[in-house]
Amino acid sequence: MHFVDVWKWLGNNSAEIIAICALIFTAYQAYLLRKHNRLSVTPKLAVFTARNSENKIGTINIELSNNGLGPAIIKKYEFEVDDKVKTFKDSDEALKFIEKLVGVIGVENKITLILPGHIIAAGESSTMLHLKFSEESNGWEHIEGIIDRLSLRVKYTSMYGEQFEYHSIETHS
Repeated sequence: MHFVDVWKWLGNNSAEIIAICALIFTAYQAYLLRKHNRLSVTPKLAVFTARNSENKIGTINIELSNNGLGPAIIKKYEFEVDDKVKTFKDSDEALKFIEKLVGVIGVENKITLILPGHIIAAGESSTMLHLKFSEESNGWEHIEGIIDRLSLRVKYTSMYGEQFEYHSIETHS
């Protein structure tokens, strides 16, 4: 086959060639759109710790926040103490455990447990643990030592069912 024959064949089949190119381009665009849509709803959980001291009263708030672009659908939520999973039937039982672990710390304590199926919206935060204590009876060093023994492991999915896991132990190092 010579160059002229190839050129004639291209000319005779130009409509089919254009249709095939358009089909390939459309399929590629659909692939990119699907990939973009998945990325646009990817959740990203993180734990933030806020410390405050005022009038010899110390406060620690540990918050679970979704900094991603889409909601996080919780599949499993576990507290760990010294790398051992602790399960609680309700928030009261968890609070009693934390108070026993930390000791009588006084002013105000709150804990939140998240059940499977709970959805954390993009940009939403929830206080997981709130400890308010007298700095005179329980110093920061004692409280920080206890907090460093705690970790949180959360398994969650995006709206597309993609699975993710967050383990807060990485934030302690």
